[in-house]
Amino acid sequence: MADSVSFFVPGKLESVTNGRLSRAHWTTKSQWANGWKARTVLALRCFWRDEFPPASVPKRVTFAAYVGAPWDDDNLPAAIKPVRDQLVHSGLLSGDAPRDGHTFVYRQTVCRGLGAKRGVEVSIAPASPGPGGS
Repeated sequence: MADSVSFFVPGKLESVTNGRLSRAHWTTKSQWANGWKARTVLALRCFWRDEFPPASVPKRVTFAAYVGAPWDDDNLPAAIKPVRDQLVHSGLLSGDAPRDGHTFVYRQTVCRGLGAKRGVEVSIAPASPGPGGS
């Protein structure tokens, strides 16, 4: 059984809590989110492994964002939400609520200049058992 999977979803993140999208019409926000979901599906097709643990098995999901400038820690998860939601819709995760047992970690790397890498690298691995776990 595969221990982990990693893939990159290209695109420029935008803040949905402050910035252009925070003032945009709901259809604009929906189009933006649907674009991220579609790119996530394409990235998953390249790296999907059938032997990956079932969706109900607790996993640690790390989102590493490649951005042009540092983001506040509350804006980053909101911007990555469409990617996270697509992991649930694609069947990799049973859900993203605390009761589902998955752990989500957010990191960012600032990349400046022409041709800089922009997007989100997603790494999914089985969650480590807690103290006393097996």
